[in-house]
Amino acid sequence: MSKGKTVLFLSLIILSVFLFFFFSPKSDASLRDVQIIDERQKIIDVTSFTEDEEIVIFGDEENELYQDSILFLREGGYRYTEYLISDSNFLEKLDEYKRMYGYSEGMSSSFRYYPLIFIKEKAFSGFNSVIKEEIEKELKI
Repeated sequence: MSKGKTVLFLSLIILSVFLFFFFSPKSDASLRDVQIIDERQKIIDVTSFTEDEEIVIFGDEENELYQDSILFLREGGYRYTEYLISDSNFLEKLDEYKRMYGYSEGMSSSFRYYPLIFIKEKAFSGFNSVIKEEIEKELKI
């Protein structure tokens, strides 16, 4: 292999490693904070909620998935509390919910996609037809 090809090859490897670490999900949990949670025994302190509605949603009004989820909730007549990224307490409330739930279901297990929908003992990241069905199941229980 020529010197130019070797440099190119090494550059691609370095770029790949950088992109992997840059775009990998970040976790605030240290090793001592990590707990294995059995799906059937999630521990969520729902008594600490201050919202009156069963559904709490975090999102950005410009996000298409957020718009779809709000349309679904309104058409279904579901009551919900919403926090928009423009709200002054958005990050504070979002961090509170992330800590309470620990992980999300749906399009990401690490709260990566908006909207973030918290309902009863489940948190959903993103919105699509599968998440819509899961929300409907949760509300019928």
